[in-house]
Amino acid sequence: MRGEKIFVALFLFILVSAPLVLGSGDLPFKVDSVLIKSSLKEDGSFTTQLRLEALEKDLDFEVQVEGLDEFVSIEESSFSLKKGEVKQLVLEFSNSQKKDSGIYLGKLFFISGEFRKKVPVILEIESKDVLFDSKLELFPPSTIVPGEELNADITIFDLSNIGTSSIGLSYFIDSFDKERFLFGHESVVADDNYRISKSFDVPKDFSEGEYVFGVLVSYKNYSFATSSVVFKVENENISDKFVLSNALLWLAILVIFVILLAIIFYSIYSRDKLLAELRNNYQRQLRAQEDTLVRKENENARLLKTSQERNLNRELFQEIRRKTEESFKKEYKDRKKQLKVLKKKGKKDKLFAQLKAWKKKGYDTSVLEEKIKPPTVNDVRKQIKAWKKKGYDTSVLEK
Repeated sequence: MRGEKIFVALFLFILVSAPLVLGSGDLPFKVDSVLIKSSLKEDGSFTTQLRLEALEKDLDFEVQVEGLDEFVSIEESSFSLKKGEVKQLVLEFSNSQKKDSGIYLGKLFFISGEFRKKVPVILEIESKDVLFDSKLELFPPSTIVPGEELNADITIFDLSNIGTSSIGLSYFIDSFDKERFLFGHESVVADDNYRISKSFDVPKDFSEGEYVFGVLVSYKNYSFATSSVVFKVENENISDKFVLSNALLWLAILVIFVILLAIIFYSIYSRDKLLAELRNNYQRQLRAQEDTLVRKENENARLLKTSQERNLNRELFQEIRRKTEESFKKEYKDRKKQLKVLKKKGKKDKLFAQLKAWKKKGYDTSVLEEKIKPPTVNDVRKQIKAWKKKGYDTSVLEK
């Protein structure tokens, strides 16, 4: 109990000190995406959502699109949120102006008063029929220091069994501010699995920031496929940015040091590591299930044609998420009770054995799959067709 009281006291100290150290730099709202990446066919469209939450107070918002105005439409560009309120902002991507296949970059800005949040956007537009596709890998994969070498591995796949053919290969490095730093184009003779490597020297005076390496694969001027990867350029001497010039920075270091001490202290004196492990396993399994549902939802959305179908698809997956979370939470609580019973009986060996067995087993989704399964494209279309046949007004799905 004494250790817990010390930890709580340290935590309260950090809580009180943080505003003094950090000042007003923290955003009073939260956006759940750091990057939006979408892929469209030449005549296709795609709908996605961003979760926006007001954290500290009531806020008025304005959402602005930069660089992709002709591709992106926003359901609401101006709105207000009360403290703690969450809004699912709907974004629709479409190529209504029939732009050429390629990779287009832009930014979304979420503005509330003097606060701004930037979210980079990558839009890849491909031809209706893709006969040759590509996969792109960078080395190093995410961050590079000016003066180093950036290596790209490009693999071209023959999706239609055409055989050895002449393929157009274009590649580039762009920033999200529409600056182009590299462009190359060449013709290659590719078979069903062709691989090519490229190396580029990043100049020592290269500006820090986020960049996109993009590839466009073309075949006979009617098949175009794209692939892209985001990477960062950062200086090796990060410490040069943070020169300790005043007492406020020393205080920040002191607070960080106290946080580390508190974490170490709590780790050493925590009385129930088993319950913490059980909770972490539960959260990992829930995140894995969510990733699976997001992937399936997006796969459906790309194939659905009308906003009616896409909206119904989104609603069905929201219901699945709710039931998934309820099922996982119930099983987690049951396991927690069983661990507490074993702990009271002093059966330490059985405690560790049971926790290990649960970790290996994961969480049971068979009950969920019997009640509700992720809908397919045909399921969505059949549901709307069935409602219309019964005379129901499905126009509400448009809203």
